Amino acid sequence: MTIIPCLYGIVLYLFGWRTWKELLFPLTFLIFALPVPAQIYAWLTIPLQLSVSRISTELAGLLNCPIFREGNIIYLPDKVFQVVIACSGLRSLVSLLAISAVTGYFMLRSASLRSILLFSAVPVAIAVNILRVFLLVVIYYYFRVDLSIGAAHTAFGLLIFLSGLFAIFIAAGILAGWNNPVCENSARLRPF
Repeated sequence: MTIIPCLYGIVLYLFGWRTWKELLFPLTFLIFALPVPAQIYAWLTIPLQLSVSRISTELAGLLNCPIFREGNIIYLPDKVFQVVIACSGLRSLVSLLAISAVTGYFMLRSASLRSILLFSAVPVAIAVNILRVFLLVVIYYYFRVDLSIGAAHTAFGLLIFLSGLFAIFIAAGILAGWNNPVCENSARLRPF
């Protein structure tokens, strides 16, 4: 964790403020290369598991699925699904945060719009994970297709993750429309 501040200092010492400011984003982006500490991972995973299980179960109940939940275990009449640690959505959350940081850096000029895009990745990742568990349950109940095992589970998870990427890019496009070049250009043309 201390390697990033160390790199800040090395760049600042060797190349000065101007280069340091230019390299601030790439150096800060390295934080996504660090593993999430185990205590933080456990602290975030359990609430995510429980909320994804609860909301997915409530949504499936609205479609008249005979469903019951105990903690992170979802019961159908002939099938049991478990939202395990790997299915909590934390990995997709970190991935979407990294993608939204890069997208904001290249598409948006305003720091506030970049921050909005970055933090929009959190509800997008949670919603995508809820959608994934909800669809797993509903598709199994109504069509008897089990997407919770094997290659089908991986392909289905990837497809749902792509919908999260699409949502991030849509949000970036909307925010890019809020970059107001007319105001910025008029501010540069002022004589004072």
